[in-house]
Amino acid sequence: MSSVADFAVLLRQVRSRSGKTYDELARSSSNRPKSLAKSTMTDLFNGARLPREHQLVTILLACGVPREALGPWQRARARLETSTVPQELGLDLVVVKNDLDDFSRDLSDRLAEARQEVSDLRRREQDLAARLAREETKCRQLEADLERLRSGRAASGAVVSPSDVRREQELHLLHDREREHIENMKSELAEINQARRQAEEHVELVAAESKDSEHQLGRVVDFMELHFTRAEFEHRKREELEQQLEEARRRIAQLQRVLAMYQEPL
Repeated sequence: MSSVADFAVLLRQVRSRSGKTYDELARSSSNRPKSLAKSTMTDLFNGARLPREHQLVTILLACGVPREALGPWQRARARLETSTVPQELGLDLVVVKNDLDDFSRDLSDRLAEARQEVSDLRRREQDLAARLAREETKCRQLEADLERLRSGRAASGAVVSPSDVRREQELHLLHDREREHIENMKSELAEINQARRQAEEHVELVAAESKDSEHQLGRVVDFMELHFTRAEFEHRKREELEQQLEEARRRIAQLQRVLAMYQEPL
């Protein structure tokens, strides 16, 4: 195995044998100290970059690889890491950037999930409010029917018949049930409204955290660019000095040959 792409092929084979999807692996990793976002997992399986050690361990364990079999994987990953990221190019900076990349992806996924939750709650709130309005209309209609029944009976002065009594009792029963149903719907609507407000606050917090993470990542990237530019400048200067040294050695050799010619006996 000589490249990150080869390593990713082996990881895909392990995932294929486990029969788990990316979503299932992400859910499995959520129970571990350092979970992986689905987008991060996709990058690692596609060979976009080498997994960090904790990411590798999380993936392998989620795929059912026993802990005692992790050693060869960890050693192979370490060899690839040292061959793909030389220490003189700022390994520490690359590690920090990778961590921030992972964190930013995780925040992005969390933000998308939080926004989807807000959207779902708003839709439930709107649907329930529309149903509540229809139920209140039905309740008012029952109250109007009761009032007409009473008014008609009072105007006629007739003796109340058993059917009128049953009709009034039925309307009262329907009205009471409707009022109870409306009160339950109002309570549910209040709960959904509160959950929606809390979800909106959560979205704001995650969005602020995501913005801060992007700012930190930008600072690290700027520092990396400065570091690598300086490293490249120093590398070029070393090459120039080596060339100058080689040229000086060549001239010294020429001078030594000339001096040797003058020192030869006539």
